[in-house]
Amino acid sequence: MAGLEPRPGDFVVEKMRMSAWEGSRLETILKATGRDILIDTGAWTNMSIEHTARTGADKGYFMIVPEDCCSTMNAEWHNASINFALQNVSVVTKRGRRDQGDRVNARGPKEDR
Repeated sequence: MAGLEPRPGDFVVEKMRMSAWEGSRLETILKATGRDILIDTGAWTNMSIEHTARTGADKGYFMIVPEDCCSTMNAEWHNASINFALQNVSVVTKRGRRDQGDRVNARGPKEDR
């Protein structure tokens, strides 16, 4: 998506399973860099996004799901995830509400806040 390309110093985590936590280096990177916020985007809102958000919340991470940066097979499934399932495990936002070029970054260690 335009404006969200990886920048120098960003980590890109490739996932091969339904949840980004399984079989990837995601948690290793987050712990090593002292991050506790994750922005969850991509395909299969009702499957991959939900699995990743639920597991992240269970692990104590602050999960953000930009609604318009996710998709699935049909609007009904997407809306069910966004309006119900993800409400208890994440903050659901819309990227379009932010100024163009503005970017949400994961914050550093809790003691730096």
